[in-house]
Amino acid sequence: MSDEQPNGFFNRASVVLFLVFTIPASLTLAGTYYVASQGRVPGGEDTACEVAITNETDLRLEIYAYTAGLVDFETQTVSVRTPDEEFIQLFSDTIPVPRPLTCDNVLTRLDDDNLILQNQKSLAWSNDNGQTWHVHNVCDDPRPTSRRCDAEALSLNNVALNPNGSGIMMVIESAVDEFGEPQRDAEGNPIADDQWQLSTTDYGRTWSLSDID
Repeated sequence: MSDEQPNGFFNRASVVLFLVFTIPASLTLAGTYYVASQGRVPGGEDTACEVAITNETDLRLEIYAYTAGLVDFETQTVSVRTPDEEFIQLFSDTIPVPRPLTCDNVLTRLDDDNLILQNQKSLAWSNDNGQTWHVHNVCDDPRPTSRRCDAEALSLNNVALNPNGSGIMMVIESAVDEFGEPQRDAEGNPIADDQWQLSTTDYGRTWSLSDID
């Protein structure tokens, strides 16, 4: 009897240790698999809106909002559809501390033909009333450096576009802390560590680095 008690104790202790170490690991692996398979962090909220932006073009905006740590994020996906076609995705960006984006403010009309769709990371320009689009993202070339692009630290600012196809915009690179997290002021705006200006003369088909005025 005395030999069985220690064996029973060690068996129970082994089971407890097995559960203590394997359950968190299993949950971590399951969460990693979920994020990898679903492409997003679980526990967020989906919203979407659709609106006709021309007689022949519909806009769809999908937002997946979630919190990671203490930071609010949104994955903002913008798509368009012309007659007899499925929705085509123009851009999709995950944005920390996002500005409010709706079907009303995502679109800017320069004139009857020139339409702009924009969030804090991407811009799409159509100069044929929504039939074709030219998309530029903060990580697209040209950039003043060839190092790996961290889109989370970059944002579009001071966008000024004209119906004649010309335009400029600033790309702001925010300062980061020792963990690589972008730094922001009390209003959520990036604290600039670097910036560069892009210009176009062909309705956003191509962009060039230009001197800051």
